[in-house]
Amino acid sequence: FMDPVAGNAGTGPELRFGGSVVIAGQFGSSWTLLGAEQTSSGYEVAWKNTTTGSFTVWSTDSNGNEVSGTSETAASIVSFETSFHQDLNGDGVIGPPQSPSATVIEAFGATKLDQIGNNYFMDPVAGNAGTGPELKFGGAVVIAGQFGSSWTLLGAEQTSSGYEVAWKNTATGSFTVWNTDSNGNEVSGSSETAASIVSFETSFHQDLNGDGVIGAPATTTTSVPTISMSYQDSANFNFRSNIDASSHLGSFVQLGGDSGLPSHAESPTPACEFQHLLEHAIAAAPDLGHALTGLFGDHLDHFLIR
Repeated sequence: FMDPVAGNAGTGPELRFGGSVVIAGQFGSSWTLLGAEQTSSGYEVAWKNTTTGSFTVWSTDSNGNEVSGTSETAASIVSFETSFHQDLNGDGVIGPPQSPSATVIEAFGATKLDQIGNNYFMDPVAGNAGTGPELKFGGAVVIAGQFGSSWTLLGAEQTSSGYEVAWKNTATGSFTVWNTDSNGNEVSGSSETAASIVSFETSFHQDLNGDGVIGAPATTTTSVPTISMSYQDSANFNFRSNIDASSHLGSFVQLGGDSGLPSHAESPTPACEFQHLLEHAIAAAPDLGHALTGLFGDHLDHFLIR
């Protein structure tokens, strides 16, 4: 009978199989009942074969009739221990054992990726190792080295529908990102490069491609100094005929005069040309005065660099 824990014996439903009440010893002397717990749709019932060490878990309806069952090993029965509130496989722990050899692969976000033996667990960052779902592929638990020695797990993070898991191929520098369901089963994946993996770095809270930045690197700009000059008289200043103003993108310079500028200096084009040449002269020649005289000849006298 599956009775309420505080109720009288025999008040709950009897356990049935194939429509008939289950009788002690019905499935042989090796099969022993370990426990039963009520669920939302009926009951779950745990059996153990004391000869082989294997387990079976039944699901029943609310009247105690067996409707389905699963075969379990000493390792897989662990996933039922918390719902049965007991150590079904006799390893001394209810739930996954807390292995002293558990290795934290990463714990940057809300999820930490733990390795226990050859298996990987996606655990709460503040929780015990092995309490989260195991990483699975094709319905089976992923084993360390399963995809070759070059593929390394970088991290895992919980999402609204399960987890995302990042892998790196240390031989090729390529990446793969898996999406799993809430039980850790891989459901889809994408191949990424060192450039495209950047878009995942903020959700994984780590620098996946090793460029020293989490997320897209900041765009750097070079500041171009603005040079101010005063025009000292009304003499014309002639730029050399081989200057192509359209190829220069320098900042405009400020030109001012005491008696009005020549018409060609009022246009931004010669100003841009002058600044472009002046900046290159400053960078290229230790003797600025000599360099500018070489570029502009006697007309340099009409400008005063402030």
